[in-house]
Amino acid sequence: MPSIPTPGSASKANANPIGCLLIFFLPFFGFGIFFLLSGLKQGLFDGDSSGFGQAGFGLVFAAFPAIILFAIRKQEHKKGKLIGTGSGTAFAAHPAWPRVKNQKTGQFGTVLQNASVGSGCAILVIGFFALFWNGISWTAAIGIFNDAGGGGMKWGALAFISIFLLIGLGLIALLVHQILRAVLVGDPRLELTKEPLAPGDRARLTVFQPGNFPITSAKITLIAQERATYRVGTTTHTAEHNVLEEVLAEASDLRASKTQPLFSNLQVVIPPNAMHSFKLGNNELAWKIKVELDIPNRPDVKDDFLFRVAPLEARS
Repeated sequence: MPSIPTPGSASKANANPIGCLLIFFLPFFGFGIFFLLSGLKQGLFDGDSSGFGQAGFGLVFAAFPAIILFAIRKQEHKKGKLIGTGSGTAFAAHPAWPRVKNQKTGQFGTVLQNASVGSGCAILVIGFFALFWNGISWTAAIGIFNDAGGGGMKWGALAFISIFLLIGLGLIALLVHQILRAVLVGDPRLELTKEPLAPGDRARLTVFQPGNFPITSAKITLIAQERATYRVGTTTHTAEHNVLEEVLAEASDLRASKTQPLFSNLQVVIPPNAMHSFKLGNNELAWKIKVELDIPNRPDVKDDFLFRVAPLEARS
């Protein structure tokens, strides 16, 4: 299995998706700083106390992107942390081997970490974003309609704000979808009899889907994915490639259950010549189990669950 070349010393850690979000949130931050400074000027130097309200509004507007970026960055950092601490020469020789804290143990083995944003966290982030976006957009729209009562509708302004209103409605629809996913479906739970594995190892996988509803089809896939981030000029690109993709199980006409597993005793086999997991700067090789569930009249599931393949020297 090919490995990803080590990045140069001048390379920085992968900034995606933070870099793209920075571009999206910069206008929010700019408008917020503008309203903050103009409000403070109005309140402190012009003697108009209403300026402090405007300054508070600007502060919230400027802080909003920072809060969202911090939450996403924390989630990304959580994915790269380690299960256990590890020690000895094997770990010292492989400092890029990923480590994740707070490992949990289930009935059939180690509970694997969901690499996707959990449904609960997604509801909080999207809900806050939708509330903020719609609050600003509809306040502006109401102001336009109120001004129209005094002398004609400003159709250009209305057309402009309509774009933001449509985005807000889309955010509400996305929030409803996430709530339905959390309430009606929930998150799968995967347990592996051994974690970490090493090249040549095998383990048994058990897949649970809590609830009580029919599942039209289910597919469980073992994936080893290379990911490299590089920069061309001022543009950052990310290349992904599955160096291994193996379907472990496919079935139809299943049913979710709180007590009975969806799949049990699935064999996860790591090839003897496989590359171990690592995350170093802009380069990463991640081993994961992809769960795809087609559920009638409910949101579908398409989640990735991480596990580690250790260097041979760290094999226990």
